[in-house]
Amino acid sequence: MDPAFHDARERFTKPKGPEPPVYQKTKFQRLLARNPYAQALATPIRRCPATGVHLPKHFLQGFRFMSHPETGRPYWVPQGLEKKQSQTTAMEGTTDNGERDTAPATAEGELAANARTPLGPTGYFLSSQKLLKGFLTPGSPYFGREKSLLQMNRSSAERLRSVLRKVVWRDGMDAFILDLTRRRIVEGLVEFSELVEKAGRKYLIKCESWDDAKQYKHRGCLLYLGSSDSAQDAVGAPPAQLSTMTIPDVRFGGKLAVHDLAVLLGDEHLNRLRQESPLLRDGSLFLLGRQRTLDLQLLLWKLQGYIALR
Repeated sequence: MDPAFHDARERFTKPKGPEPPVYQKTKFQRLLARNPYAQALATPIRRCPATGVHLPKHFLQGFRFMSHPETGRPYWVPQGLEKKQSQTTAMEGTTDNGERDTAPATAEGELAANARTPLGPTGYFLSSQKLLKGFLTPGSPYFGREKSLLQMNRSSAERLRSVLRKVVWRDGMDAFILDLTRRRIVEGLVEFSELVEKAGRKYLIKCESWDDAKQYKHRGCLLYLGSSDSAQDAVGAPPAQLSTMTIPDVRFGGKLAVHDLAVLLGDEHLNRLRQESPLLRDGSLFLLGRQRTLDLQLLLWKLQGYIALR
């Protein structure tokens, strides 16, 4: 009956209150909120059953099973790659037939039913193309390990046993996730470039040289697109994989990630990006920044890790 007892007992089980407005946050809190690396590391820890590693959820790829809208058979779909409502670029696609197939993994419609179809619980694998490809590669140490998804303990396996025996893991899942991630990045960059051109926002800033990025306050990451057809830029050779740029004499944000979009997106998606964005068509180096681009920066970083060991 003691209110103090119940207050102490429920202190850490109550829902979090609303986030304070920006003007009530300290400078460090504001910097932390727009730091993509801090936000990624702060995500909950999850375990990959195929490798046994424990990592923040950002570095894992989530999967949930849903019923195929035509056959009713359960199959795995990747999470976190659905098309955002705010983005207007339309993508063509076809739905998957629910079986292991060898068709090109460019379908957009496979995730479109997620909002309409009840989904099962979420399981996680390490976000690595090499790992996911190994599930279907005979001789790989991870061959067939997709069956370990959601079988973390005996009780969960018992509850889901009947479904897990029938759930389908599609052929080419690794390429399907790669294509979807690239599509989301292209859509995000096109959307921000339109805001720059139509509303005068500063989400994307063209840099004539690497040193140009040092003069701007809101720095997120650098995007290297390679030489454009309309101009000869003096940026130099492409950056190495997993490159960073050091900004001297600054207390916060002294390291900038450098993303080579020719490597991350591939020729097809990079060409489509240049076609759909006049801003990105003319130039080879751009600075992506401000808090609204945080999710896009996180996705770029995640894609770096996804293809790192392929």
